[in-house]
Amino acid sequence: MKKVFISYQRNYAKWVARAVRQALERRETDVFMDVEDIDSGRFENVILNQIGLCEHFIVLLTPDTARALGTEGDWVGRELQRALELERNVIPVLVDDASVNDIAPGFARRKEVLELNFFRLPHDLFEQAITVLIERFLTQPTLQELRIRTAKEHYETAKQAAASDNWEVAEAEYEKAIALQTRPEYFFGRGLAKHWLGRDYEALNDLDAAISLDPFAFELMNNKFNLLQELDRLEDALNFKKSWDRQAEMQALNFGSRIIERLDRQEDIVTAVHSIPELVLLYGDLPRYDEINESLATLIEHAPAKMANRLYAELKTWRSASTSGI
Repeated sequence: MKKVFISYQRNYAKWVARAVRQALERRETDVFMDVEDIDSGRFENVILNQIGLCEHFIVLLTPDTARALGTEGDWVGRELQRALELERNVIPVLVDDASVNDIAPGFARRKEVLELNFFRLPHDLFEQAITVLIERFLTQPTLQELRIRTAKEHYETAKQAAASDNWEVAEAEYEKAIALQTRPEYFFGRGLAKHWLGRDYEALNDLDAAISLDPFAFELMNNKFNLLQELDRLEDALNFKKSWDRQAEMQALNFGSRIIERLDRQEDIVTAVHSIPELVLLYGDLPRYDEINESLATLIEHAPAKMANRLYAELKTWRSASTSGI
């Protein structure tokens, strides 16, 4: 299901925003629009975090909204800048005879916005326009998605080269993947290539980078342990294995505590897990059900017993609700 964030200025586009939201939701689109009952203390965090959770960002631009971008107290401009920073699929929607020329000259990212594909929303052809919006604009991948796809293509090419013992090509393709996306398996693959090319100390550096990204991966730990042994560093290998166990438990305790704190504040489990950037990095490419399941299962494996029991109970409840369609 598509996830869409709608940004609008309440004084000028409130009713249009509600109409767009209802029309999109009727077409099975998951929409977030700021709500008036978010308390002021949490408003900024909730809004900016939600932009990060949505692939698509619609900004409704009336003439007054466009002219106010970047001025003091302008929230639409802040939301728009955040979406551009995160490289979401940003869709500027012109409302009430607004023009691209209305965008405030002082808006810091005006040039970037003007390069986007604008969409006009006529009141008299509203339903037809919504269909066009969904079929043409909400099918576009974000820049981030394009980079992720390209990185995966380089990763697959690297694995094929490694399977043929073509380690020079494998290393070069892993390099290209890492340049586009930071993933533990990319660093691990490059480290493996360097190992077979006889550059073991460089390989250790890549294994360290992979482990820092995924402190729970037993395979990464075991490979570093074996490489240290090959280098006749047995004491280092034994000390590393002990420290890895402790660090994995400490990380699980850290992440688990932060998730439970949010659950105790009555936040849902998806929001709680997504508040941990390290887990989003590891599991964010998975479908949502698998992502939450894998994240919590990993923490349960390494967390202290009391915390593991609490997380397991929360996960079990969430699984039941998810699979029953609630």
